[in-house]
Parts: sequence; C-alpha cells; structure tokens
Amino acid sequence: MTQGGSSTLTGTLSPMADKEPLRVVVADDEELGREHLRAYINALNRDGDQIELVGTAADGREAVEVVCREHPDVLFLDVSMPDLDGFGVVAELVAKLPERLPQIVFVTAYDEHAVRAFDLDALDFIQKPLSRERFAQAVARARVAIAQRRQGELHAKLLAWVAAKAKPAPAARHTIDNGYAELKRQARLMDGQEGAIPVGYLLHEYRIERVLGVGGFGMTYLADDTNLQTRVAIKEYLPRDLALRDDKSAAVHPRGEVQRESYQRGLERFLLESRTLAAFRHPNIVRVNRFFEDNNTAYMVMDYELGAGLDVWMKGRLADGLPAPDEKSLIRMFVPLLQGVERVHEAGFLHRDIKPANIYVRDADGSLVLLDFGAARQTSMLEAGGMTSIFSPGYSPFEQYHRHGPQGPWSDLYAMGSVLYWFVTGQRPIDAAARIQRDPLEPAARLAKGRYSQGFLQAIDWALTLDEKSRPQTVAAFLPALAGEKGAMGWIKKKWGRGVLG
Repeated sequence: MTQGGSSTLTGTLSPMADKEPLRVVVADDEELGREHLRAYINALNRDGDQIELVGTAADGREAVEVVCREHPDVLFLDVSMPDLDGFGVVAELVAKLPERLPQIVFVTAYDEHAVRAFDLDALDFIQKPLSRERFAQAVARARVAIAQRRQGELHAKLLAWVAAKAKPAPAARHTIDNGYAELKRQARLMDGQEGAIPVGYLLHEYRIERVLGVGGFGMTYLADDTNLQTRVAIKEYLPRDLALRDDKSAAVHPRGEVQRESYQRGLERFLLESRTLAAFRHPNIVRVNRFFEDNNTAYMVMDYELGAGLDVWMKGRLADGLPAPDEKSLIRMFVPLLQGVERVHEAGFLHRDIKPANIYVRDADGSLVLLDFGAARQTSMLEAGGMTSIFSPGYSPFEQYHRHGPQGPWSDLYAMGSVLYWFVTGQRPIDAAARIQRDPLEPAARLAKGRYSQGFLQAIDWALTLDEKSRPQTVAAFLPALAGEKGAMGWIKKKWGRGVLG
C-alpha cells in the first residue's frame, strides 16, 4: 500500500518536560490494591516525578465524595467495588462535575470491562495484577492529556476575553462562541488521539486529513477521496483495550495473545455491521459507501456530512435570539429521522447511542441525519447474551446499563424520547439509573405545558417510561402518538395522574 509522507507514523506526543504536581486519588476496595498504587507513586516520585496522592477510597460512594472534595487531576478507579461500582462512580461524577471531571484510569482484573471503560471515555485501562511500568505509562499519558486540555482551555479563554472586550454583535459573538466550543472539543479529542493514522497518509485512494472522533472501538477520520475529489469520513476498527498500532507502520496488532481472540471476534463483527449498514439507503441515516480490510484491521467509508450536532445547533439558535422550534417544525424534522431508525430496526440492528451529538442538522436543508453507529448491534445478539453494556447518561434506557438487559427497538425509542424531552423542556432527562427507586423526572406534559400540544408531549413521556414493556415497542407505534393521536393517554394517566393532562 502506498503512503503519503514519511514511512513512519508520527504525531505521538511526549509527556510534559517540566512536570507539574499531578494530583491523584486512588479508589479500590482492596487494601492491597491501594498499597500497590501508593508504592508506585512513591517510586515515581523518587525517580523525579511529582505525584501528590490527595485521597484514597475503599468503596464507590467514598470515591465520589473524595473526588468532589479534592478535585484531583487523575482518578485510579477499581471497577469491582461494593455498593457503587467503578462505572457507577463515573456516572455520578459526570452528573456532579461535568466541567471538572478528572482523567479516569480504570483498574480491574477482568478484561471484559475494558470496552465499557473506554465507552465511558476513560483515559486508560490497567489490568490486575498491577505493574509499575504500566502505572508509569498511565501517568505519562495523563500528563499529556491534561496539558492538551489546558492548552485548549487557554485558547478558549483568550477568545472569550476578545469577545468581552469587543462586545460584538450577536452574530459575531455566536461565531466566537462556536470557536470556543470547537477548541474545547479539539482539546478533549486529543486526549485519545495517540496511535492515530497521521495526516497525509494514503489509505487506498483516501488521503487522511484529520481525526474527527475517538471512541472505545476505534477512530473516525476526515479524508479526501483522491479519485472523486470529495471528502469522506472513514471509521477504523481500533479497540484501544485490545489492540495498538505499530509505531513504524499503519498495521494494527492485538496487544497480546490473550486479546487476540477478542480482537478477531470484534473485527468480524465490525465487518458484518459495515456490510449491513452499507445496504441502508435512507436520506436520514449516514450513508456507508464501502468497507474494506487493510493494515490487519477494517475500515468503513461514509459520506461526510456538513452540519452541526443538534446540541451545537440548538445553542447557536438560542445565541442568535431565535426560539426553540415549534411543534410543527419538530415533527417535520423528527418524523423522517424516526423512519430512518425504523429502517435500521427492520434490518435487525439497534443504534444504541441516539443523543443530540449523534444527530446532525445538515447545513444544506436543515434535515436531520443519524451518525455514529459505533455502538450498533444486531438484535439477534440478544438471544446469545452478547449485548455489551453501553450507555450515555440522560439518553440511554436502564436496560443498557447491564449486559443482559432486554434491549430492542423500544431502547432506541427511549433515547429518541430523551432527545425530544431535551428539546421541549430545555433540560437533559435525569439519568435512567437515578430513576429506579423513586422517579424524580418531571413529565414533559407538565414542564412544557402550553407550548406544545398535550398529545405530542404525552408521546414523549410515553417513550421515557422506565419499564421497557410499557414503552412504544416500535417506531410504527410511536409515530401516531407523536403526531397527536391519543394512544399514549392511558399510560400517562396511570403514571402521573390527570393533573398533567389539563
């Protein structure tokens, strides 16, 4: 395969030369685990590093308290802890500290936890028994990530200062705000770019321009199709917990023999999903043009959609002094998107990660397109018990929080209901895990009463019910309710009483 530029992969960043003190919290229910990490911290400090252990925790609840009190740079977090496990700790920290979340390094003896760890945007994943070398690597990577984030935040603050001094018109301020958000996004994105294909690399006829996104299962690149002179998005299968790239070539290899079988199984699944997604032809689903194997991994080539995520689009609209879309506009936007989701379900797939950031508003005509099928799975895997636990706080149903939850089209409809709830109320729904014992979620039919019709709001609340059996089971069942028919009213009365209905 030909390659543009150097024959060696470049761009890997090195830790900061002048090390600042790194504030660390260690959470592990086993005293031996905590002692090992203390010993490694002391050893690195003796070697000239500067690491300050600002707190320890012996269970998940204590971990949340210590992090909220100390605001560390890095949290070394054991997964298997009583009361609240490591994944639950992250969910609570995301809710409590959205702007001050530390770098998370998961520690566990079970490699099946790795995929979920990286789905939660973990910086690193260390398997027990712990080694000093692996710990040192995690510390070095944390320093790089923190330096990059601080650099992005500094640039963003400079833009904000310019905006405040210049007092620009609303349109200009909106442009500056978008620049601020993009710099912060790029700083977060760089946290996980280690091992990316370098700019200029020629992958078949596609020349890599830059990284668009990083996830637990791989990376997405913006590339130039040198034959057709168009831009495309290319998704690469590169599960960070299982594989790494050779630093002298583009080849991807399993981290070891232990990971080889899991890597190969994931690669086969990626190819199967690519083949199925390539068969979709719906204007509101991102189009997969081709897929191929190379570099001991696989690639999915998709249309590059020009636009903005719903979250960014909505913020821009409000910044420009425009109101939220009315009911007629929302139905016009979301009905075609739901029909696209129905097409995915008919093909035997679930998306499993519907949220505002994964729904783009096209610049050309304002239509919606569903992106990022990285979490998509075949529904046939339900019978095999193979549905990995993947969730986005506020948008995922509770059945996606555990491996054997009864997932189906109703799961994607919960997520779609969450997006619509966010639209009409201006609030992200309460995390499903926090609604289990005593549900504090205020219904949309109450919060948005008077701004939208009751039938429309009731349909949203119907999709957001915790019990998956009580939700609309298919898009075909949900659409009539969303359009104002009264199929959801019985459930609404039972859930929240007549006071919601007016």
